[in-house]
Amino acid sequence: MSNIVDSSLKTAAKGTAIVFAGSISGLLLGFISKVLIVRYTTQAEFGIYSLAIALVSIFSLISMLGLHEGSTRQISILRGRGAEKKANAVIASSLQIGIVTGFISFLILYLSSGFISKEIFGISGFIEPLRIISLSVPFAVISGIVISIFRGHGIIEPKVYFQDLARPLSFLLFISILFAAGLPFISIFYAYLLSIVIMSIGLSLCAYKKLNIHIFATKVGALKKELLLFSIPLLSVGLMWMVFNWTDTLMLGYFREAKDVGLYNAGLAPARLLIFPLGALGFVFMPIAGHLYSKDLIPELKRTYQVLTKWIFSATLPVFFIIFLFPEVVLNVLFGERYVGAALTLRLLALGFTFHTFLGANGMTLMVLGRSRVLMWIAFFGATLNILLNYSLIPSYGVMGAALATMISYFAFNIVTSIKLYHYSKIHPITQKYLKPVFVSFAIALMISLIVNNISIKLWMLPIFFVIFIGAYIFSLLITKSFDEEDILMLEAIERRTGMNMETTKKVIIRFI
Repeated sequence: MSNIVDSSLKTAAKGTAIVFAGSISGLLLGFISKVLIVRYTTQAEFGIYSLAIALVSIFSLISMLGLHEGSTRQISILRGRGAEKKANAVIASSLQIGIVTGFISFLILYLSSGFISKEIFGISGFIEPLRIISLSVPFAVISGIVISIFRGHGIIEPKVYFQDLARPLSFLLFISILFAAGLPFISIFYAYLLSIVIMSIGLSLCAYKKLNIHIFATKVGALKKELLLFSIPLLSVGLMWMVFNWTDTLMLGYFREAKDVGLYNAGLAPARLLIFPLGALGFVFMPIAGHLYSKDLIPELKRTYQVLTKWIFSATLPVFFIIFLFPEVVLNVLFGERYVGAALTLRLLALGFTFHTFLGANGMTLMVLGRSRVLMWIAFFGATLNILLNYSLIPSYGVMGAALATMISYFAFNIVTSIKLYHYSKIHPITQKYLKPVFVSFAIALMISLIVNNISIKLWMLPIFFVIFIGAYIFSLLITKSFDEEDILMLEAIERRTGMNMETTKKVIIRFI
């Protein structure tokens, strides 16, 4: 294996480990917050909270105009070519645009909150929460752009410290105090707003200190137009993910009751666990891939893509088995017996998210290759399909229809994206050493599920099954001889990062290479 791929994998292993640890910590804190909200509110109130988060997320994403992805790509490539002044101009342009668009979006959402509440959703008590949370939009936009600037420089710690840890921790602390004090439901939205403000201020100060950013000191000139021309098509990709993430919630709010929104989002929350490993990889993969592409090292980019996809899917699979095979237990443990009715919803969503992880960072790689317009049309296809499916299925099938629409959309988008990626670059994750252990581990999981089918599953059994599924996958890797030399390098990188002694593990793996 080339030294270039070696270096890329080690960088990715180090970065992904940090981001993954931060993401898991943030996910755990967010889960605790969500559990508290679910248990201290009614299903209808949780539905209102979910709708408000959906709307503010959509407005924040639109305000960024794709800059949260486009600036990362531009900065990493320009720095790879030694064009530091142009990279600084990209930074200044991104922040200038984000400040303006974030404030405009806040005004639109705030002023239209009455119309949205009464005319679209017809939910009483929704106006005030929406007005409060709309104030978070400018702060969320600035935070997203600052994080993208750090990504372009290959710096990942601020994202972990502020987005993954400080924001969810402060939110959890605030709502814990609010619930302990017996304050009303509306106070949750003040807590959310304050946590976003804290994150934004922290990130901005960190950027000023580490990167010495001066928003108006750099002449941006024609680069602002160039940045927008590249980034705006990426906005369509971001909007597609927003459609995938929130159309089901919004249409359930429109066609059904707020309590249905709450039930659906209870099933959605644990299913999203399955895309966190890929999200952690994607955060560090963009600058690495951008650097390889700037040097025209496509074979090295392909091999890096394949190895990292295999590792990320390996981390996802045991969690998928637990969620898919025992959804009632998972929901009961997390949210209580009221939400066990979302079991089928959870299963369908888990299938869609796992397939997304199985094919790796395909859309991000297309973006790195400069195919933003191709990605835009694929995103348009995926978003349109998702909207049509939700519109067709939710009136008749409710929460199950929303889950089915999301699952089909994830399958369709990833298949088309991967086909296009292969067409332009011959990059794909599918190899014999990737597929064989997956098939074997699925067979083992099926046998286990048949054996325990008539057993009443308890909470204490889930960790045992999780360990069994991890062992089954590792066993399948060994018997199918699916380890590569690159896997040893990844283990060495993790070993150096964590301080764990993996000599025995490496010796066992070497026997099966």
